[in-house]
Amino acid sequence: PDEAVVRVYNPEQEEHGWRSNDTIVEIVTADMPFLVDSISAALNRERMTISLTIHPVFGVTRDSKGILVAVHEDGTGDDITATEAVMQFHVDRQPAHTLAALEKRVHGVLTDIRLATSDWQKMQREAEHIRSELGERGSAASCPDVGEVHSFLDWMINDHFLFIASCRFAIQGDGAAGQLRLVRDSSLGVLREEAGERGRAEEWISGLGVDLSAFHYDLLVTKTNSRSNIHRPAYMDCVAVKQRDEQGRVTGLYCLIGLFSSAAYNVPPQLIPLLRKKVTGVFAAAGISQNSHSGRVVANILDNFPRDLLFHISDEDLLSTTLGVLSLQERQRTRLFLIRDPFGRFFTCLVYLPRDRYSREVRLAIQNILAEALGGTDVVFDAQFSESILARLYYVIRIPVGSDPEFDASDLEQRVVEVTTTWLDGLRTALFQEIAESKATAYLSEYSAAFPGGYREDCHPRIAVKDIQRIERARADGRLVLHLYHPIEESPEEIHVRLYSLARPVSLSQVIPVLEHMGLSVFGERPYRIRHPDGDVWIHDFSTRRASGRKPVSTRVKKLCGDAFLRVWEGDVDDDGFNGLVLRAGLSWKEAMLFRALGRYQHQVKVPYTQAYTIAVLNRHPNVVRKLNLLFRLRFSPDEQGDPGTVEQRVAEFEALLEKVSSLDEDRILRGFL
Repeated sequence: PDEAVVRVYNPEQEEHGWRSNDTIVEIVTADMPFLVDSISAALNRERMTISLTIHPVFGVTRDSKGILVAVHEDGTGDDITATEAVMQFHVDRQPAHTLAALEKRVHGVLTDIRLATSDWQKMQREAEHIRSELGERGSAASCPDVGEVHSFLDWMINDHFLFIASCRFAIQGDGAAGQLRLVRDSSLGVLREEAGERGRAEEWISGLGVDLSAFHYDLLVTKTNSRSNIHRPAYMDCVAVKQRDEQGRVTGLYCLIGLFSSAAYNVPPQLIPLLRKKVTGVFAAAGISQNSHSGRVVANILDNFPRDLLFHISDEDLLSTTLGVLSLQERQRTRLFLIRDPFGRFFTCLVYLPRDRYSREVRLAIQNILAEALGGTDVVFDAQFSESILARLYYVIRIPVGSDPEFDASDLEQRVVEVTTTWLDGLRTALFQEIAESKATAYLSEYSAAFPGGYREDCHPRIAVKDIQRIERARADGRLVLHLYHPIEESPEEIHVRLYSLARPVSLSQVIPVLEHMGLSVFGERPYRIRHPDGDVWIHDFSTRRASGRKPVSTRVKKLCGDAFLRVWEGDVDDDGFNGLVLRAGLSWKEAMLFRALGRYQHQVKVPYTQAYTIAVLNRHPNVVRKLNLLFRLRFSPDEQGDPGTVEQRVAEFEALLEKVSSLDEDRILRGFL
């Protein structure tokens, strides 16, 4: 009768007489509490989606061999020998080779439920025994309020604690070096020795015995290192009580392991023994009257404080955390509070943030930051929303027992703040840092909703501030604005050209030839429509590649390129390859125009080279072009005319550069400009 029957299969028409696209988990077992929620939790932990649950309970009659004789649907009848649960779960279809492992997993959960429920009353009696023994030995300092502790154990026994296991450990060794060893025949529930689970107990409370003698009080509430298979898949609670000998020395540890019931989470902490004392202690230490405004806020903070954390947090940590939350005072800011388990097995992290900044992506980003910084191996989280403008994220970060992660709490909080800071927050900060306050206020009002989502994804708020300034310059001048820049993460030969166009987007068929004549090969473009109250503005970000070397483009050359582009765009300068000399040789648009005029003159006087070939040669030898431009200024500019010796020296340098030109035709073309 105590044996559960489990079958896991993928139904097929030929073999089973019916077919389904699901995997079927069928169970017949003695009716016990927590069956459906425990099996459902086990399937969910395997990342299976349950599409259907069937769970009738029947009274049955079986003979002495356990063979089913009759089924009583209404559960009544004189010959009923047992009440049995028949369950069927439909989950998304699983590969055939995984079915045996799933069946074993379900069997394990059913065994745990049977062991826990069969020993339920024994574990309650064990708790009563611990209660009667507590306070009889030891000093008043080790158990300063015996009455409160007795009340807490009475409250637990009175259906506020789901007993899953209990056991007793003996301390072997002296002082902090003492080791906890499971006492034989002391285990009940899922730790019952006949279940072959002796090693389970040490795993569950591993780390709890570290310097146990230094822990001042005889009763402590903490978490085990393992999740429950019963009722809900949370980390199990452990109520540990020190065992003392006649001389008051700590000789062992009683452990009551299970889960606090839902009632323990729903009643105010002022009604729960031990917790009510912590609540009173916070008001006393903070010097706050419970009837004042701050007192009511503190009461609300404590009522909504994570109950699991409230059970095991120290009085000092509870006070500092509560006052820290109180200081937020409904302000839209982000705070991180870190509380370490006194036995070094996990960190509890409370993150308060404006609720409109919460998203799944933000939660995961914060979780990854905390887990990485603290060396977490497992993370449990919960999110709470109320009428407050702040949301609260509650993380429990599990760390390897005995590890001591090094981190800077302020730096960690700053990283969390950065994750929860919206793009608009960043824009507000950047504007007031880089622009006069009066203008920053006006720009924030005008541009807060102007930038599209794609822009916010691609561009940092500080870049947006620069774009706003260029847009305002375009509005003031009534013309196109161009900006060249090189993203630090891209290769040196790549350069971006940003165009700011009022009212309408620019035509790519017009822009691309101009850029290519300037020596930039266009391979990508991102347009952004900025919706300004005075009219839309288009930002075009062109990704280009230059073939003129890997050296960074100087600020001076970037400005010359911008001037040259605008002259071409407005029709003041011809659009041809001579404009490439601006980027390659660092000429101004006027100096490039000089080479254009000389090139066309040579074409008119029948120089035997095409215009395209002449342009290609000049762009191929920017050093020679720079020397020619310098010679022209020395000969003809009133401000730069040099003495004959200087001119002759520059000519000699020009000749030296030509010595490196291997092509005779190219040599002739370049000499023609001298």
